[in-house]
Amino acid sequence: LPSLLIPMVIVIALTFTAPVIQLLKHVRLHRLVAVQFYRNLGALFLISHFVFGSYLSREFAINAGWGDVLTGMLALPVAYMVYKRINLWQIAVILWCFIGIGDLILAPVTAQIYGGPHTDDFPMSAIPIFIGPPIGIILHLLTFRVMWLQSRSKNLAENLVQVSGGER
Repeated sequence: LPSLLIPMVIVIALTFTAPVIQLLKHVRLHRLVAVQFYRNLGALFLISHFVFGSYLSREFAINAGWGDVLTGMLALPVAYMVYKRINLWQIAVILWCFIGIGDLILAPVTAQIYGGPHTDDFPMSAIPIFIGPPIGIILHLLTFRVMWLQSRSKNLAENLVQVSGGER
């Protein structure tokens, strides 16, 4: 558990430092969302189970595989909504992040509970426990942080324009 939490806490803590805040204000949010299209690689869990038989347990393969594929497939439409600022894009980002984080919590839990005959074999054991979830959760938390910082900056800029416009 510390191997999961410590890197996430450090990265998120850094997002509250002035230099990182300035950097995050310039990140293109739609690209940060779109990068999680990589989660479609979770289909490998499904392929491992359904094509190669008993390599992974059915419960783990279905939960981790379909959760990743769902998150990955939704990444591009949500990124498009962000890019075009389509109505309710912020709600779409929030819901998508919760789906993605939920999957990233469910995957290691099902790996531990159900596993499979080769779930403990490296490198398969590293993916659902040490690699995928921390990286994915960090990306989702960064998405929340970037969206919040940029909406806050935009609101401050709009307020300044209104104040300066009102004083003329």
